[in-house]
Amino acid sequence: RPDTGELLAMVSRPSFDPNSFLGDEAIPAREALLLAEILQRARMEGGLAPDVEVLPLARALFHIANGARISWANGLLSEAACREAIEASADLLLRGLERREEE
Repeated sequence: RPDTGELLAMVSRPSFDPNSFLGDEAIPAREALLLAEILQRARMEGGLAPDVEVLPLARALFHIANGARISWANGLLSEAACREAIEASADLLLRGLERREEE
């Protein structure tokens, strides 16, 4: 799996240039490409399945982070709670919903 700390640091920081978007998606291009680069490295190191498409995953992680940041910006979450929400949601996305046998 990708390094959660690295992903959390990436998606938690303020957006770069709000006028730079990737295609028709409402996601800043630079953030998407940096996240995709982190995810690509994780895939190459065996942390992600080889068939995972990193750009859609980067978009999903970006949207998870934005949702938490909106709550933080509206005073509904503290900074720590915002980071915890992003980490918990990213972890759920990355580990999946599949039932796992206890080791």
